[in-house]
Amino acid sequence: MRAPSPSLAVAVIGAPADVSARHDAAIAATSGLYRINDDPTESERTSIVVICHPHIEERVFACEQALEQGRFVLCQAPPAASAKQARRLAHVAATGRGVLQWEAPPLYSGFADAAQRAVTNLGAVLYMRLQLLLPQSWLADGSAGIIDSEGLWVLPFVEEIFGTLDSVAAHTRALVRTERATEDIALAHVECIGGVEGTIELHALGEEALVRLEAFGPRGSIRVERDLHTERLLGLRRQYQRLRELAQAGDWRPMDNVVQAVTLAHWLRQSARLGVRLHRRDQERS
Repeated sequence: MRAPSPSLAVAVIGAPADVSARHDAAIAATSGLYRINDDPTESERTSIVVICHPHIEERVFACEQALEQGRFVLCQAPPAASAKQARRLAHVAATGRGVLQWEAPPLYSGFADAAQRAVTNLGAVLYMRLQLLLPQSWLADGSAGIIDSEGLWVLPFVEEIFGTLDSVAAHTRALVRTERATEDIALAHVECIGGVEGTIELHALGEEALVRLEAFGPRGSIRVERDLHTERLLGLRRQYQRLRELAQAGDWRPMDNVVQAVTLAHWLRQSARLGVRLHRRDQERS
């Protein structure tokens, strides 16, 4: 009979009370993990480091430090402010044998898999519509806009389901809430190289918390919708399960698609700032 694997220590750093409580719930619901309050840079017990500093500069520094020590890192989105920073983290992870994931609950909760199955069953897709609707309170700290804090996964998800993006025409609105201007609306019309086009709508205007994908083709249409309150906890639990499996196996795989996600978010934001449609060749030059 195989002996059970020892439990792994998780250090959560920089998290405000509500975020800390969410991580506590996910850790408690994941077998083989327990939380410690030790400084992760000093404790040899720490296997997984969760970085939740409100400000991006602190997150990048903490990620780099943890990756240099070969930790398995789960970082609040966004883990980097630019593609250059993301590539730097990828290099540090590769040389320090660390692993970096960023919080992207819908990619792990089952929503992404359900969407992929539905689109596959639909067959040819002509048009898609993706909506991410958030409560205003989820952006209340003003530290990051909706694209980075909650929507960083959206464009990589679109590319995974519908193909490589060819062009983006975007509009954003920045609302000053606390310390800095915070994007609370992001709208985009996208075209994929394979011919699929569609719209993406991200906003934090009311109290709804849901993600919805619709796709339309010659054979009909599909709709996949999930409540984000549930998806947040379920997705976080599954990310912890994934990190636990990697840590227990000593599996130092390349970091998740952080460089892709940060680059695509910059592309969308640049289109909105310039007020023009940007094609992939423009993004690659920039």
